[in-house]
Amino acid sequence: MLKGRYQILLICAVVLGVFFISIFAEINSLDDQGMINNLVNSSEISLVDRFLPHSEAGGYYRPLIHLSYELDRIVSLADRRFMHFHNILLHLVNVLLVFWLARLFVRPENRRKSLLPLVSSLCFGLHPIVTESVDWISGRTDVLAGTFVLLSAVFLMKFRENRSLSLLLAAIVAVFLGIMTKETALGFLFGAALILSARSEQPCGMGEDCSTQKTPSGKSVVIFISFAALGIATVIILSNYWLVLAEGALYFLVMDFQKIQKNGVAASTRKYLRHVITVVLVAGVSIGLFALMRTVVFASNTSKISLTLKSIFQDPNYAFSVFLGAFGFYVKKFIFPFPQSFAIGEIDPSYILLGVLLFFGCIFLLQRRTVSNALVFSGVFLLLPAFPVAIGTIAWTGYAERYVYISAAFWSVVVCYYAAEKMKEMQISVRYQFSGVVLFMVCFGMVTFQRNVVWNTNLALYTDTVEKNPICIAARIQYIIALAKVKNYSEAIRQYKAASSITTINYYESLDQNMANILAAQGKHDEALLLFESSIMKGGGKSVSAHELTIDYLQERIAATQNSAKQKMLQKKLLTYSEKLYALNHSPSRPIVQGRPHLQ
Repeated sequence: MLKGRYQILLICAVVLGVFFISIFAEINSLDDQGMINNLVNSSEISLVDRFLPHSEAGGYYRPLIHLSYELDRIVSLADRRFMHFHNILLHLVNVLLVFWLARLFVRPENRRKSLLPLVSSLCFGLHPIVTESVDWISGRTDVLAGTFVLLSAVFLMKFRENRSLSLLLAAIVAVFLGIMTKETALGFLFGAALILSARSEQPCGMGEDCSTQKTPSGKSVVIFISFAALGIATVIILSNYWLVLAEGALYFLVMDFQKIQKNGVAASTRKYLRHVITVVLVAGVSIGLFALMRTVVFASNTSKISLTLKSIFQDPNYAFSVFLGAFGFYVKKFIFPFPQSFAIGEIDPSYILLGVLLFFGCIFLLQRRTVSNALVFSGVFLLLPAFPVAIGTIAWTGYAERYVYISAAFWSVVVCYYAAEKMKEMQISVRYQFSGVVLFMVCFGMVTFQRNVVWNTNLALYTDTVEKNPICIAARIQYIIALAKVKNYSEAIRQYKAASSITTINYYESLDQNMANILAAQGKHDEALLLFESSIMKGGGKSVSAHELTIDYLQERIAATQNSAKQKMLQKKLLTYSEKLYALNHSPSRPIVQGRPHLQ
């Protein structure tokens, strides 16, 4: 049996070996390029301004992630290789935190010989679902938030052992830092409450005797199947999700019936009331903390948040169906992550049925308030903030593999724990258990490495993305950019035509603008100018970026044109668009002197 320090060295070697190729990956043209350009070109921002930007309207409040990017700039001038390596190192830290978390989960007397920490950490570290968060520089939000959340979980588990208030304080600070990195960490407040209130259990690890572990009774399984089937039938026949919630509440009472009989109705009512108050308090703290931070930092919320809340409250029945579908989809992604895609706009409606099954499964687990179940629910609650995104009004894609990153860390521990328990029940020898684990991890590592190869270039990534989601215009735009970069203009034009044929209520101005750049590169300047001007008109004349790009192009053409008549016509257009731009943003960055703009 490998000693603990050798297990850690093995974990580091394997994880770094699988993700090493990602250090040399290109800068992703989606978000990464713009973020790095802003990082390099922006002036230094004080810590006070970073934490209190006082913006008129804000979408995300994530000061710590911005500080991590500032560190990249200070250390490496925002070199892409260092930024990718930074992501990988943070992921490795998270893998080691999972090792520590799983170690605290095992009986103290068996921690030295248990393989559960090693297997759990490798399961998480090599899981294909983590590639998006690790390989995408902008995906660092999930990785860094995961670091603080996992650190908080480790402190809480340690607090359960020795009741040191300093550990509890450290856990609170860690989760608060997670919230300052990404709002998703708010979900862990529920998980933390469950970890603190969970009953002690005697978890086993691989190579330990699990025969004393309790298994659900046949009666409880039958009741679960009956209610889950009722819930699924309700969805299929009535599409009434309020009724599913009511059936869930009834199922909880039925499962708790014996305890109600034993303790009496009055005592049980008081117990339920305490639980309800706890849930309301934690929910209130989460919502209040989120609202307070945004009130202090921003003058108003972004319209996307308001639009999402409006959509939820206008039709809560539909919203709940979307949430159940997202729940089913993400749990399936953890269990079976294929096919993997960077852009997931829609999911199969059958995931709603899986979500209903999981909803009743969560109620089933509530009957046993153990540490393992607390870890399961920690992962579930960390997923909750991703559910409103599935409405489709916040992010560029409704679903994303990166949203499972932190949850996968908690679930890896529990899945490996129950797998070990099951193998022991089946009396599978330790040698075969170990062989199976090695084979499984090798397969995981190979798949994850191959996915890292796909993420290594924009061309490979967006070829894969467009193949798997052909109706995603945003992905096709990035594919066009990648094709233009390698001067494959014929395929880029074909992709432009395909993207233009997709029916959508939104106008993607960058589609026309990138096509205009391609036409300009081919020397078709008149056609390029028409497309730039078209992007202004299709945007209702209100797009600042469309005006700026058109002005930049006009300036280039004026400088390159020898024909005086043509030059005069272009200057007239330049004056017109400069005046319109000034009317939009009142910015002196493109000043107009005596009726003519200054040419750069």
